[in-house]
Amino acid sequence: MKTAHRLGACALLAWILAASAQPSAAPEVFAPGTVSGPSNDADASFTPDGTLLVFSRDGAVMLASRTPAGWSAPRIAPFSGRWMDAQPTLAPDGSALVFVSNRPLAEGDAKHPAGNLWRVERHGDDWGVPQHLPAVVNRGPSIWGPSVAADGSLYFMDRVDGNGPFKLWRAQAQGGAWLAPVLQRLGDPAMQQVDPTVAPDESFIVFSAKHPGSDEHERLYLALRAGAGWGPAIDLGAPVNLAGNDSNEARPMAARCTSRAIGRARSAIRARVRRPRPTSRASPRGTTATRTSGACRWRRGWTRRGRAGWPQAQPAMSPARSRQRTAGYAFG
Repeated sequence: MKTAHRLGACALLAWILAASAQPSAAPEVFAPGTVSGPSNDADASFTPDGTLLVFSRDGAVMLASRTPAGWSAPRIAPFSGRWMDAQPTLAPDGSALVFVSNRPLAEGDAKHPAGNLWRVERHGDDWGVPQHLPAVVNRGPSIWGPSVAADGSLYFMDRVDGNGPFKLWRAQAQGGAWLAPVLQRLGDPAMQQVDPTVAPDESFIVFSAKHPGSDEHERLYLALRAGAGWGPAIDLGAPVNLAGNDSNEARPMAARCTSRAIGRARSAIRARVRRPRPTSRASPRGTTATRTSGACRWRRGWTRRGRAGWPQAQPAMSPARSRQRTAGYAFG
């Protein structure tokens, strides 16, 4: 997400507007052969100046830098590579990163969560030490899908009362901490809702949803702010929700959008009609896409993952192994 990173989901809105004028427009692979390759690349997030891309690949947080010659080859973030890390999302100002990890809460602990939220501060090209978010947020062993608002408030996915389908929650930031999460009422209450991307000003939210226990595939929905809650959840339809595709990652989007373009896109989205879901789809894997049109540019990565948990640990990676793993990401 950016301004450059600004309004992760606003990018999608503006792209929908552009796509309505160009119905044959299709997503394109982002930086093929440099950033995008055969691995499962997802969860793209950009710094506000657009010079640093953070994304996930095969259980590691990856970094790529934009240079005058183009994007650099991805490298493993200095705080990642040992445990299973995923779903990185930058704060709108680029000062910190929140991500999911199954790393132990303390070095040497034998028990590991399936996935908890961690936060690491960013200082230019340097990164701090990841900190486990407090128990008010990490209230169970399986917390996923972080998205950060401009005031530091945190959106994420968790089960209601520890069971049932995943739902979206919001924890208000206050004084360097977070208040008790509040369940977000979005769309059909019977649907599982996952992977949110919220606008920095929380004026709208994009998320994925499906009815659990069915043959449905996750589809992207959008809801506009309505007072203290949310308006109707709008199925974004084609070409965003493609036939034969699980579009289950609302979070990994980034955009350059002017306020005028955002306004036009909102108007277009309000006028859209919900479209029926396809009955069967196959999921594309390892794809990162970009589209440029008018004043807005968006990039997005897809991946399909199970939510039952990850392997509990990986051995510490030697420098040689780290170089070997990174070299494996130089695509030919």
